Amino acid sequence: MKKRFVFLALLPLGLIFFACEFNIPKAVEFRGNPTVKFRQTVPVGEKFTSILADAIKDNDDMKDMTIFLCEKTEIYTDLIHMNLFDEEFDLDDDNPEPPDFSGSELGDIFEDLKKDKIVTLDKDMILIQTKEPIEVPLKSIGNLLEGFEFHGHQIILYFDGTDIINNAKMNIYFNTVEDGEPVTIEYKDQDIPKGKSDFDDIWSKNDTYTDTNPPEGGLHVGLRLNGEDVTVSYEVYIPAGEEVKLADFKNCWIKGEVVIWLPFEFEAMEDEATISFPDDALFSSQDDLFGREKPGEDNIMTEIIQSMNVEIKFDINPFKESTLIAYSKNIEIKNELKNDDSFPFIVSKEDMDKINLAENWPFTPNFKMKFSQGRILEFPKKFNVTEFIFNAKMKYRMDL
Repeated sequence: MKKRFVFLALLPLGLIFFACEFNIPKAVEFRGNPTVKFRQTVPVGEKFTSILADAIKDNDDMKDMTIFLCEKTEIYTDLIHMNLFDEEFDLDDDNPEPPDFSGSELGDIFEDLKKDKIVTLDKDMILIQTKEPIEVPLKSIGNLLEGFEFHGHQIILYFDGTDIINNAKMNIYFNTVEDGEPVTIEYKDQDIPKGKSDFDDIWSKNDTYTDTNPPEGGLHVGLRLNGEDVTVSYEVYIPAGEEVKLADFKNCWIKGEVVIWLPFEFEAMEDEATISFPDDALFSSQDDLFGREKPGEDNIMTEIIQSMNVEIKFDINPFKESTLIAYSKNIEIKNELKNDDSFPFIVSKEDMDKINLAENWPFTPNFKMKFSQGRILEFPKKFNVTEFIFNAKMKYRMDL
C-alpha cells in the first residue's frame, strides 16, 4: 500500500512536467488537487469474521463443543453444540448394583428397588449434577466489540432419555457478569420438553449447518450475551413424592444438550460503542504510510501533500452511520460515515502538520468505529473494499 501512495503522488508531477515545453525553467511550482481512482478487492469481511470466529474457536474451553458454520444465512452465523451430560446405565439382573450416575443418591431405597418394590421418594433423588461448571468463553469477542451485545442469538436446551426422565426435572444456572457485577440466571424445577437435537443424526456428519433458522424444539433460555464469559452448571433430579421402580434403571440413559444460535449481529448498548478494525485490514500497520524510513526524514510525499482524502468504497458497507477514527501515536483523525457504501479517510492540513512531526513517526494508522446506542451492526459472510479514490491537495516548488 505504501508504494501505491508514492506512485499516486509522483504520477501528477510527471504528467505536468512532460506537458511543459522543453525549455527548462529556473524553478517550477506545482499546485492542484489530483484525483486518482483504482480498483482493488480487499476482503475486509473475511478479516473481521475470521477474527471474531477464531476468538471463539481457538479457545481451549471450547474443545468439548462443536461449532458449525451456517452456510445459507446472509449474516455470518455459528451454531454451537455441546453435550451437558450423556450418561447411561443398565442393571445387571444377576448382581444389580446402584447406578453410578454422576450425582446419584439412591441410598437405602435401592434394596427395596431390587425387591421390585415401587418406592415413593421422601426427598429429591439427584441423578446427575455438574462436577465443574462448563464455560462458554465469549470475553475474547467482547474485547473486540466494546459496548456491544449479541443480538438475534438463541440458546436452546434439550433433555432426552428413557422412561426415567418422565418424572425428572432439571435446575440449570447460567453465571455471567452484567455492569461489572456477577449475575446468575436460574431455571429451576424445569419441565423441559422432551427431545433431542439433530446433532447425532445429521449435524455431526457435516461441517456446516444448512438451515437458515435455529433448530426447533427444546427450551429457549433467555440469556443476554454481553461479551462476558458464561458458565453453566446444572442438576437433574427426581422430585420428592415421585415413584421409582427397578425397571426405570434398566437400559437407562439420560442426555442433555445446549445449542447456541450465534449470528454475528450486535447491538450498541451504550453511546459510542466501539469496534476495532483488524490490523492490516486497510493499510499496513507496520510501515510508515508515507514511506519514511526514520523520523524527520525528507520525503516527497509529506513535502507536497497539504491534505488528502481517501474514499474507500465497499460492495456492502455494514459500518454506515458511524464515526471512523484513525489513530497513530499522538494523532487521532475522526470522520463521520454516511448512509452509503463508502467512507472517507480525510487528512486535513492540521493532521499533515502533526504527521510531519518527528515524534509522530511512523504514521501507521489503525482504525476503529464508534456507533450510537441502539445501532444494530450486522456482519455479512463476505463484504469487500472494491475501490480506492485518492484525492490530494498538493503544492510543491522545485528549483532547477
